Amino acid sequence: MAETFDLKNWFDEEAKALENDPEYISYGLMIDLAAQISAKLEKEGLKQKDLAKRLDKSQGWISRVINSPTNFSVKKLVELGSALSLELEIKFKDSQANNFKPKTIPGQPKATPSKQLSFATNDFTHEKKSEMEGNTNKEEDIAA
Repeated sequence: MAETFDLKNWFDEEAKALENDPEYISYGLMIDLAAQISAKLEKEGLKQKDLAKRLDKSQGWISRVINSPTNFSVKKLVELGSALSLELEIKFKDSQANNFKPKTIPGQPKATPSKQLSFATNDFTHEKKSEMEGNTNKEEDIAA
């Protein structure tokens, strides 16, 4: 008798394995920040070209920020936030509080904290857990 493949179980196991993957977490955080930028544009009745003008960038650049988020530099995040009157907040949070279990790399100190990034105003705050590595983005026009 042939064994049946349990797709749901396989998917759940794969998703669980990604919970502590820094690349996966970082990408999720970038998507979250892009969504915050998009929501702020919508709330303020602004178009991508309006934000592009404020930042002296092309509308295509803003479109890539929102639709294809990458690993931004902190400086670029501050610039984006400032152009939308959003304050960037980055903080460490005790990993015991959120059950984050980072991978250990032989020869490296054991990492224990997780990070949170958010854009915040008095009425718009969203936080997301993240374990991030340094900026490895090769698209200098986005990360710089």
